[in-house]
Amino acid sequence: MIKRLLFLVFVFTVFCGFFVSSSNAQPFDLGVTKVFWGNSSKIVQAKPGDKNVQLNIVLQNVGKTQISEVNAFLYLSNTPFRDSATDELVSVSGYPGSVKPGGSMTLRFNLNISENATLGVYSLPLTVKARTPRYLTPVEQSYYVRVPLLGDVRFLVTLNPSSIFPGNSSLTLNLENVGSGDAENVKVSLSISQNLALQNFSNVWYLGKIRSGENKSLMFPVFVSNSLIGSPIRFLVRLDYVDAYGVSRFEEQNVYTHVVSPGKPNLLVDVKPNIVFSGRSNNLKISLKNQGNLKLLNVEVMLTSKQSEGLGALIVKGGNKWFFGEIRSGESVEIGVSVAVFSSNLVGNYSYPLTVNLSYEDQFGRKYTESRVLGLTVVFQVSKPIVAITSYNLSSTYAYPGKPFTVKLKIENLGDVSAQTVKVSFSGFPAVSATATPAFASLTPTVVWLGDLAPNESRIVSYTVMASPTSSREGVIYLLEFNVSYLDENGKEFSTKTYVGVPIHSLIDLVLQDVVVSPEPAIAGQPFSLAVTLLNRGTASAMYAELLFDSQPPFISLSKTSYVGEIAPNTLMPVTLTGRVANVSSGVYPLKLKVKYLDEYGEEYLKEFSLKVKVLRRPPRIPKPSQPQTLTIPILNQTFLAVIVGVVVAVFLLAVFLIRRRRGKGEEELLGEQFFVGRRLYC
Repeated sequence: MIKRLLFLVFVFTVFCGFFVSSSNAQPFDLGVTKVFWGNSSKIVQAKPGDKNVQLNIVLQNVGKTQISEVNAFLYLSNTPFRDSATDELVSVSGYPGSVKPGGSMTLRFNLNISENATLGVYSLPLTVKARTPRYLTPVEQSYYVRVPLLGDVRFLVTLNPSSIFPGNSSLTLNLENVGSGDAENVKVSLSISQNLALQNFSNVWYLGKIRSGENKSLMFPVFVSNSLIGSPIRFLVRLDYVDAYGVSRFEEQNVYTHVVSPGKPNLLVDVKPNIVFSGRSNNLKISLKNQGNLKLLNVEVMLTSKQSEGLGALIVKGGNKWFFGEIRSGESVEIGVSVAVFSSNLVGNYSYPLTVNLSYEDQFGRKYTESRVLGLTVVFQVSKPIVAITSYNLSSTYAYPGKPFTVKLKIENLGDVSAQTVKVSFSGFPAVSATATPAFASLTPTVVWLGDLAPNESRIVSYTVMASPTSSREGVIYLLEFNVSYLDENGKEFSTKTYVGVPIHSLIDLVLQDVVVSPEPAIAGQPFSLAVTLLNRGTASAMYAELLFDSQPPFISLSKTSYVGEIAPNTLMPVTLTGRVANVSSGVYPLKLKVKYLDEYGEEYLKEFSLKVKVLRRPPRIPKPSQPQTLTIPILNQTFLAVIVGVVVAVFLLAVFLIRRRRGKGEEELLGEQFFVGRRLYC
């Protein structure tokens, strides 16, 4: 009996152990074999901005257990993807059938892709739940799936030029990858629909890789017959390539050009200006513009003029012949020429003919010769030089006592004949009276000789000038006097006088004499004070002065401005500002102060001072150590094990009870037999 009971306990224990081990059996095993966008019949090139595009993940059952009722969860956090139906960060898919070992299944997820997505390969967590024959409940497995987002390839194909003439022409096929992905192994094939001959040139190009945004230009010569005038010519362009996802693709596009009649050349000839003045050189520009459709070759230009009766001759200086190899359609060329008319007996306006002789040929070898007459108006006038100061420039708006500055004068001959022996002289005009000390003195020679000045010619004369240190009357504008004298061709003397007004400005020079930061160093996150002392090293007072605190990280002003008032020369002015330091790390940071003030003219000035402030960050507090965490067992498994243990204990106690009871009966029988034998012996 005891042996039977022990055998039952052993069988029950083995059964429980088998049940527990089966509930913790090794889970199924899946492998990712393929990931692509679209579907099996049309694989698409996913790109940023796509909506409701299907992502396919092909999984293979690489384990030894059949699975069924598959549900999959694709997590999209920190990626540019969102579920197209819910716009959530998780997308759900499933597979209703069963997958035997070695079999495959496809999970399909419909996603939206952000327009600002970055191209690349994203690693997405994938959780798969499935049933197996040995499982009581679905088992869960997690994987990482590499999802590519590599952009699309799109080609823009154009053909230039859009029109050609009969005969030999050169065309350019332009390819531009306007997509966001790169194309590999690009092959271009060109087919011609009309009876058009390629001139010893292959119609197939192998271009290798074309990146996103890259252009490729393919040139090829053709011969067009006159019979195609007025007809469009269609070219079929086939593009074979491998997209960024490694899928081989091809596309076909049509491009066109038109055959037009060559027509006749149309050359526009013009001259500017068309007015010249006697007695001097006149610079003219003769322009040739090809307004026709033809290219002009070997263009020769010759300029001639005839002397009109009673008028002086029109003289062309520097040659009258020019040559141009070609002038394309729409292109312009210019010829610079200098002409002069000399006559001293006439006054008034007269017309002169200027003849432009042209010879050239077009691209078809047809030759042309023509003459164009350009009308010029010649103005005869009494000639004389006029030399004057036409503009001037000061290196400083104001003059400061004892400080040099530069005056630049532009001397120009406005007359129609040359000026000879041109002289420029400078004098410091007295401030109050003719007997007073001049307000200015030149640090460079006061007389400058320029020699001769041709009509319309100009020169620049510079003087370095210093205001007298005794010119202390601030707010007074002083005058500089310049004299220009010269001779005409007959030796007659002329002169002009020019005055330049310069205000003498007193000097204001503010500096920081002392800077104290309290506390030193400043503490991050705490207020601080800044005590500075301003010193005026100038000769005049700074009026209505204000000290400004420039709030820039990490410093925050608690008193943005501090009114100082007047700062007299050689005067110290202490000022205190308060601020706060932001929570930054320890270091030395720049701090800017600005001083705003007015001078005696009421003009406002702003001066900046840059300081260096040392900042100290206090050490952070050390947090208390966290309590250790307790490992918890899932409720379902804990209850199940407790039941098993209880059953085993109960069986063991029952066995112990039965064994003790059996031993008790044996002892009673033995005692009875002893008592009976003793009694017989006693009797």
